[in-house]
Amino acid sequence: MAGGPAAAAAAATAATVTATAAEERERFSENHRLRTRSSAKVSASELRDETGEETAREETTTVPASFGPLEEPLLRHSQGFSSTGGQRREQPRGDGLGGLLPTLLWCCFACLGAFSFGYAVGYTSPALASLSADLRLPPALASLFSSLITVGAMLGAVMAGGLAEGVGRRGALALAALLLAVGWGGIALAQSLPLLLSARVVNGLGVGLASFVVPVYIAEVAPHAWRGALGSLNQLAITVGMLGVYSAGLAFSWRQLAALGALPAVALLLGVAVAPESPRWLARKGAGRGAVLGVLLRLRGVCRAGGSSGVAASVSAAAAAESAAAAESAAAAESAAAAESAAAAAAAVLTECEVIMQGVQHEQGEESGGHLRRESERELDSERGVECGRVGVEGVEDGGKGSTGVKGMWGTAQELLFGHASKPFGLCVGLMVLQQCAGINAIVFFAAAIFSNAGFTDPNLPSFGIAAVQVIFTLFSALLLDRAGRRLLLLLSSSGMSLACLLLGLAFYIPHAHLPFLPASSAPLLAFSGCMAYIVFFSLGMGGIPWIIMSEIIPAHMRSLAGSLVVLCNWSLCFLITQTFASLFAWSSYGTVWLYGSVAAVGVVFIWTCVPETKGRTLEEIEAFFRPNFNP
Repeated sequence: MAGGPAAAAAAATAATVTATAAEERERFSENHRLRTRSSAKVSASELRDETGEETAREETTTVPASFGPLEEPLLRHSQGFSSTGGQRREQPRGDGLGGLLPTLLWCCFACLGAFSFGYAVGYTSPALASLSADLRLPPALASLFSSLITVGAMLGAVMAGGLAEGVGRRGALALAALLLAVGWGGIALAQSLPLLLSARVVNGLGVGLASFVVPVYIAEVAPHAWRGALGSLNQLAITVGMLGVYSAGLAFSWRQLAALGALPAVALLLGVAVAPESPRWLARKGAGRGAVLGVLLRLRGVCRAGGSSGVAASVSAAAAAESAAAAESAAAAESAAAAESAAAAAAAVLTECEVIMQGVQHEQGEESGGHLRRESERELDSERGVECGRVGVEGVEDGGKGSTGVKGMWGTAQELLFGHASKPFGLCVGLMVLQQCAGINAIVFFAAAIFSNAGFTDPNLPSFGIAAVQVIFTLFSALLLDRAGRRLLLLLSSSGMSLACLLLGLAFYIPHAHLPFLPASSAPLLAFSGCMAYIVFFSLGMGGIPWIIMSEIIPAHMRSLAGSLVVLCNWSLCFLITQTFASLFAWSSYGTVWLYGSVAAVGVVFIWTCVPETKGRTLEEIEAFFRPNFNP
């Protein structure tokens, strides 16, 4: 019979789906029990020695061999084997282009917030001159209007984490869109200086909130194999927004530009109502396995016609298999093959769901084990007549959950600065310091003069040239990110930025040094080449990858607080560099540029020695790598 083998294969695959789900649930339950039991084991010998004095406490966690990829070591380099020499076990990918399409669409939708971010940052370039003329703003107030978006973004970054954790990623996106829309409306309708400046601050609040929520949302909904490329959409949308406002500035007035800026924000606000929530946020907030699985099935484009249950894929596969057996035709065989593919996709989504739930339950198991350990410590301390209530212990163990007041805040701060969240937090802060202190805003600020000295007379060319180059090479970076990896592109980017600063500083140094092998006439060309090379290398790595890594390596329970602080650090440094550039440049033009280049050179060392490769890893694997007593 023609349909016999295909029908049998489809039926076998359909049965595998339900078997996979049962196996994952059983494995997860057993691992959770073992984890909780191991975390709770604290013997008296670990708490005091033979003389009765307290000794160093060491917790040994026994990891069952079946615990799977959460306990695999994180690779520093992009290779298929673990550092212990073992072959890394891959999860079912289920990430073909067909299954990627719904996720891609929702990520692009979230990037409307990033587009508004870029549009707002670039708004003053085409609009400030006409705005100042219409409202009769002196230069000092015009400069204040430009800088207020940075002040608003810093305030938005402070509240971003708490909002994203409290109302969800969708709720935070909605609030960011509302703030952006209100800000643009205020600017478009402003007839007085107070309204204009207030609207700019509100606009900045939306920008600061979007700069945190958009990359986090994308990281939490994206398949791990495509997370880098999809995460790059954030930076790509920012550069497209900048290019868009520069282009629109050629045809529209400053009020019309502000009204146009409100359109993507309104679209984002309306679309949030139907957007899927982050499955990882749902799991952390206690949503059931069915709710998390339903969101994942929707994101991965599985079971569109059926329910949200993963078993629906196996039912459709079995039905197609029966149809193939009855029809005995090539079309039926194709139908069976399609059903087999759908069943495999459903199995991959089931596995992804189990990994997410397993990661959340593991975290809760550690908290439960920490509670039991603290009870044992209290009993032993009570025997020695020591007061049991140590300040900050609860907060350090559970990340501040379950603790309130000063003790809970102190415990959270301790974990962030000294606990297992300190390393990923420090890496993220380090990357943001490198991104801003390497002088990107200063280079862009001076681009107009560089282009003019190079012989380009069009005043719009610097803005268009930089924005166009950023769009092209950010897109190129997105295509490479999940193939070359984060580390390689960051190393290439920092190295290139350092060399570009060397070239640009040399252009400023030539008129002072009178070098025989470099005539003064070559300075404009060197400056132009150095400036464009800097923008190219920045776009390849340091522009977008720090935001991606921020959304990947910070532990889930600290992502809101730590992420907010990282974004606040970024915007604060942006403000600092912008405000100090003029003074530094007056001190020494070439010295300032070489100072930025030396920061980029230090970045090469920092990335090489400290930043791990996260390509192809799930967020749960990455979080497991940074846990204390990690034992692959």
